Amino acid sequence: MTAAYVIMALCVLLGVPFTLWWWREADKWADKEHKRFKPKDDGGMKDAIVVKWEKPVEDSASPGDKAG
Repeated sequence: MTAAYVIMALCVLLGVPFTLWWWREADKWADKEHKRFKPKDDGGMKDAIVVKWEKPVEDSASPGDKAG
């Protein structure tokens, strides 16, 4: 039973500081990545320009239809 308490205490005493250290290192890495991959500038365009295209009207006989 004593061994279980010792192991639990070691997990808490070593695990918590290790986790905090790991998070700090991960934050440093994330900051480097944010500096490396900066958001792209949209060129001042705030709205998208949509151009409508309508399919041209074809003759009554489609090219696949062969009469006669």
